Amino acid sequence: MKLGQIIANALTAALVVWLLAIALLLFGRPLWPETKARMVILMPVDAMTTTSVEIDTHPNLPETFDVKLALPRPELQ
Repeated sequence: MKLGQIIANALTAALVVWLLAIALLLFGRPLWPETKARMVILMPVDAMTTTSVEIDTHPNLPETFDVKLALPRPELQ
């Protein structure tokens, strides 16, 4: 091999490595997907938390509201 061919091959290899690094940085993930185990843990059913309860349809709000207690809206920047 001549010196020019050695230099050209080294620069080509460096260019391929550089392009691969740029592609990985742009896409933010590897080219092949990672294998991940997906596990779902099923909790035992608790009868007290799954029962239906009757609640008021109207919220319990005060009749009047003191505006002095309210904080001012923050300014947009």
